[in-house]
Amino acid sequence: MSKITNRILKTISVGKIEKIPRWKFIFKRILIWMTLFVAIILAAFAISMIIFQLVDVEWDLLHKIAPNPFFGVFKMVPYFWLIVASLLFIFVYFDFRNTKGGYRYSGLIVIGASLLISLLIGICIYSLKTPENANNLFLRIPVYKQLHMGREMMWNMPEKGILAGTVLKINGDKALILEDFNDRVWTVDISQTKGVKEMKILVGIKIRVIGVIEGPGKFIAEGIRFPKGGMVNWK
Repeated sequence: MSKITNRILKTISVGKIEKIPRWKFIFKRILIWMTLFVAIILAAFAISMIIFQLVDVEWDLLHKIAPNPFFGVFKMVPYFWLIVASLLFIFVYFDFRNTKGGYRYSGLIVIGASLLISLLIGICIYSLKTPENANNLFLRIPVYKQLHMGREMMWNMPEKGILAGTVLKINGDKALILEDFNDRVWTVDISQTKGVKEMKILVGIKIRVIGVIEGPGKFIAEGIRFPKGGMVNWK
């Protein structure tokens, strides 16, 4: 054996270096891969929430809420989930570098691969309607609710022809009573809205109404859209 090997063995024998049990190495590797797996799943969930909120955007109406198209798109970005996903990908990068041989891969490859995997899983999660149920659950959290209401308020601009809120009462196919996100109550004339009889408008659901203001607390509907990007009779 070489002099260096002899020196190391001698140092260990006199107790200056404590041998680390093999099970600790195994446990550490398992822990790293478990946290890596959990981070990827959480990132995938964050991506599914991003998809969910982007699908909810009425892209063809952006010109009503923002004069500049770029500014309109900028306002629609779900920053909360984007930040969450970004932090998780950063964690994945550093966690992966702690795996055996992880240092051999560049950050671009690690982030790119984790992004692709998370995107595929995120699409699957979105297809199961998990984000919708999770969003309703998160709305019980005050901070998240405020962020969500901020997005909703952008679709509540009656002076620009967009009215959004909760249906309080339905008067046949003639009118409905709507409470907007500012707690104002509106009488919405739906008599001129084509296909209104086929619409499944129920008390308690949220809708977006496109039309014009007729007077104080009165709105004439030209089209009605349901949440999550669902469109009903928009001209």
